[in-house]
Amino acid sequence: MEIRKLNRSRLTAFLAFGVALVGFSACFSTPGKISFERFLAANPANNFKNYHFDSSSRLIDRVAKAPDFLIRYLENMDHAEDYGAYLPSSKELDELQRYINLLPKSYLLTLQQRLVGIYFINNYIGSGMADFVLDSNRAIYTILIVNPETMRHGISEWLTYRENSCFMKNVTSASSIRISVDCGSQYSALAYVLLHETSHIMDYVHHHTPYVERVLRDSGLSKMADPFQKHVWDSLNVPVRNADFPLREDITFYGFRNGPKIPLSQASKLYNGLMKSPFVSLYGSTDSGEDFAEYCTWWYFTTELGQPYRIILTINGKTEMMYEPMKLKYISDRLQSLSIQLSRSGE
Repeated sequence: MEIRKLNRSRLTAFLAFGVALVGFSACFSTPGKISFERFLAANPANNFKNYHFDSSSRLIDRVAKAPDFLIRYLENMDHAEDYGAYLPSSKELDELQRYINLLPKSYLLTLQQRLVGIYFINNYIGSGMADFVLDSNRAIYTILIVNPETMRHGISEWLTYRENSCFMKNVTSASSIRISVDCGSQYSALAYVLLHETSHIMDYVHHHTPYVERVLRDSGLSKMADPFQKHVWDSLNVPVRNADFPLREDITFYGFRNGPKIPLSQASKLYNGLMKSPFVSLYGSTDSGEDFAEYCTWWYFTTELGQPYRIILTINGKTEMMYEPMKLKYISDRLQSLSIQLSRSGE
């Protein structure tokens, strides 16, 4: 069964969004070219005044029908023509509420104050996306986009598809090489979407990485690197030399950036590099924002929710590699430098 180009998350959002908002970047890097006010007027999906927001409402009550301007924005970003608003059933809302309840307390506190709305989009090419919304004072709020299909597939199935989308396959390699991601069977893919995308929201609001988007850096909404980033990233998507590994620059997902670019026969080489790097996943190695979100997601998923996270490479029926990054000391050492409280208590 094919799951359509799953989980763009922030990687593909950045790739497409950076092109769409080049005018916003220019308006801050070239004084007087385009004003902040003109940017907001030209980009209704990022303009706070175009949404209804009640900070006292329950998060589940912020599920709403996606406005037309948001659908058009997402279609333009993804070169899609068939997006549509979707309203979850009562059963689906119950599942969403259960998963919201699993989030760290610190996340819930931030979401209460800064999450404007949750919008489900039919035929969405990704699994989910967090995006920023700015008010007239340049305060950052956020929105959450969710593909309703994430509620209909298991997390392991979903992430196995994502992992395999990195590789070009031929008849020989496809029959002898298998890549799978084991995250257990307790949760649907929605659990991953919420953990990963709300980690981006925490980053947007609290600046745990210097900037999630270059456009925010150019607006002055960025900060110096914290210890989590130091000695790992030179810039948004360029790691320091010691953190880099062969084929990393060719990593793509779901056909974006003219991918896939890596032959499946090179999977062993790619994963051998990953295992010697400071990253917890191929996805997290693509840029500093994804690095942060993947660390937060998998730490919480394995430690607080008690679920497995392992990547398995099998060749001719024999396990060539089983990578469990959250059990490695050099990964756990880096986690200690995170400036965010991830425990359920938030203490």
